[in-house]
Amino acid sequence: MQVLFSTHGDIPRRIASFGATGTCTHIASDAMHAAGAHHEFVGYIADEPGSGVNAYDGAPVFTLDDLPEDVGVLVPVMDPAGRRSIFERLHARGIPIIGSRGAPPNAHPSVTYGEGSIVAQSSLVGPGVRLGRGVIVVSVSLWHDSSVGDFSTIGGGVAIPGHVEIGSDVWVGMGASFTNGTPDAPLRIGDGAVIGVGAIIVKDVAPCATMISPRARSVEEWRELEGRGASS
Repeated sequence: MQVLFSTHGDIPRRIASFGATGTCTHIASDAMHAAGAHHEFVGYIADEPGSGVNAYDGAPVFTLDDLPEDVGVLVPVMDPAGRRSIFERLHARGIPIIGSRGAPPNAHPSVTYGEGSIVAQSSLVGPGVRLGRGVIVVSVSLWHDSSVGDFSTIGGGVAIPGHVEIGSDVWVGMGASFTNGTPDAPLRIGDGAVIGVGAIIVKDVAPCATMISPRARSVEEWRELEGRGASS
C-alpha cells in the first residue's frame, strides 16, 4: 500500500508525474491508484513531449512550461543525477514535489521519508529505516535500522538487511544483495557508488566505486576457465 505525502504543506489535489517512460508510468500508476478519488492525475511532464500523449495509458504529456497551475509533481525518474536536476528545476518554479510512502503492513510506522521519496507498493520497509530526499525504492526488501541517502535509486529485487548505510546519489542495480552490518559497525556504501545487477556486497564500498558481479557463463566456459586455473 502507498500513501502520497508532502514535506511542505498540503498535497495539491491535482498530480502530475515527471517522465513518461515505462518505469515512470508504472510508478505513477501505482501511486495514483493508492491515492484513489482524493486526487486527480493530470498527466506527465517531459522535456520533449513528442506526440503529447503517453503511449502506455493515453494521458497527456506536457512540457514544464505548459504544466497546468496548482499541480504537485511526482519524480519517478530513475537516474540519480537526472532526478536531482529535476528537483532543482521544480524548486526554482515553486512547484510542490510529492512523494509516495509505504504504509502498514508493508512499511513500518517508524520509517522516515525525505522530500519526494518514492517507495513502490511491493517494497517491504522495516523499523528504523531512514530515506533521504528524492530516494526511489522499487520492489525492495529493506529490513531495519538502515538508511538511504538523497537521490539514490534502489532497483527491483534488492535485499538490504539491518545496519546498512547507503550514501547519496548511489545506484543499486536489480537483484543486488548486502551482508548485514552491526550497530557499532554498519556496512557503508559511499556517495555516488554504482552497485551492479546481482552484485553481492560483503564489505564497505568506497565513494564513486563501481561494483559488478561475474556475468553468467555456459558450463563449457566455466570448464575452460577451470582448465586454465582461472577463478572467474
